[in-house]
Amino acid sequence: MKRLACFLSLVLLIPLISCTKERLQNIVDPQLGYSVVFPVPIIVYPGTSKEIQPRPAEWAPVRNTESTPFGEITWFTRIVPNYGRSKKSLLIEVGNLPPGNQGGSNLEEILETLKEWNTRRFPGIISELDGERSPGFEYQHRRGDGNIIKGIIILRRGRIHHARASYKNPNDSNILTFLNSFKVDPETP
Repeated sequence: MKRLACFLSLVLLIPLISCTKERLQNIVDPQLGYSVVFPVPIIVYPGTSKEIQPRPAEWAPVRNTESTPFGEITWFTRIVPNYGRSKKSLLIEVGNLPPGNQGGSNLEEILETLKEWNTRRFPGIISELDGERSPGFEYQHRRGDGNIIKGIIILRRGRIHHARASYKNPNDSNILTFLNSFKVDPETP
């Protein structure tokens, strides 16, 4: 019994004495039509590069439904949540616009509805996307706890593609890599 208690104590202490590092991982999803570089947290033994719990190469998107100004949208979401002491989370979600004209009947009206809806959730700065990333917009919001929420919304082929990051450090290079690498490929289905 004493040995079992010692073993359990060690197993419970490993996460407390371990460290995390981030590995940049390129995710390409041709079915949902995007690619992005995720900084994925990996648990390692302190002072080594030996991984305790490696992350899978890719993970399946989670499906959830949300009521929007366009009607019910089913989102397909990949997320890297807050991890350990990290104050950041990363999310990619893709949803098809429902049939009908609810929320707008042309591209400009749909984008305007998206901006208004997103501004109610994340009030702050909005700027238009240009070039190959358009049509869409970027936004930034500062929460009361000091975290920054930055995101990109791109509308293509009747789909809303959304990348969002929540983080504390405004100079986090992995967050900037995540947001800058988010691409919606017009050639994928």
